[in-house]
Amino acid sequence: MCPDNKTVLVTGHNGFIGKNLCEALLFNGFAVVGIGRGSSCSSKACFLSYELDVLSGIDVTNIIDRHRPEIIIHLAGSLRSHDYKDIRECIDMSQQGSWNVIDAALKLPSLEKFIFLGSCEEYGSIDVPFIESSQELPNTAYGLAKLSTTRYLQALSRIYDFPSLILRPSVVYGPGQNEKMFLPDLITHLLNNQKFDMSKGDQTRDFVFVDDIVRAILLAIKVKKCNGEIINISSYSPILIKDLAIEVANLVHDEAFNLINYGAKDYRLGESMHYFADNSKSKTLLAWSPQITLAEGIHRTVEWRRLSVTGPLANES
Repeated sequence: MCPDNKTVLVTGHNGFIGKNLCEALLFNGFAVVGIGRGSSCSSKACFLSYELDVLSGIDVTNIIDRHRPEIIIHLAGSLRSHDYKDIRECIDMSQQGSWNVIDAALKLPSLEKFIFLGSCEEYGSIDVPFIESSQELPNTAYGLAKLSTTRYLQALSRIYDFPSLILRPSVVYGPGQNEKMFLPDLITHLLNNQKFDMSKGDQTRDFVFVDDIVRAILLAIKVKKCNGEIINISSYSPILIKDLAIEVANLVHDEAFNLINYGAKDYRLGESMHYFADNSKSKTLLAWSPQITLAEGIHRTVEWRRLSVTGPLANES
């Protein structure tokens, strides 16, 4: 039986975070409806879902109107790119897709919560630690696109009391993540005994395990009146990227360190060298703090990837 017969609609349900979230929602008794670009069923969780792009406004409206969810969790992201030529496309994709979902949600008489997964990339070039009250200066198209949706939701909450809540995760990682991201790419290269080219690694980053992100979203569903609030979901424990690479290498095998080619790549244009967020607000409003340490999370991720490149998971990325 679903909690109070509540239906949760998840956009981007088949993404890295979406898959983990939907499994947790089903485990906790919610009825789940998914909107995404890929298949509707993973090996662990099957539920009603629709294969479509959130840019298709009419289809999104029809689905939301048909199911009338009490809770919407908007995960569907924009193009993640650091190329100048992609800025307009990234923002257009994010804004239009988000607006389609939000506009349909505005018509729901029984909507209790609209949770938007933003990003700590929205902060950009400001001093650390990132604090929710800081004035953002995004330095990536992805961060700018996310911030535009955040501001729209906050305006709706101020004007119409729209029940939005913005979660800003730091760098999310864990088993099953796309290899285009730094950590799974590093792990895969080292497991395959391949050279891994990277920058000098003097950037700091703030990593949070995917299970902790999912738990934060579940707590956000339960929290009372927080309309328009922004809440960081982070470890508040920065690590140098070069030190992270060493930790991974030590877990892979004794010679893996020799495969890391420090300084082979330049830092990205406008890259944030220091990136970590204060998580005091998450403790206060959500009663959330990370439970998975970075050491444990890296170990889980390495072992999952080790099996995936050598065993039965090889075809399940």
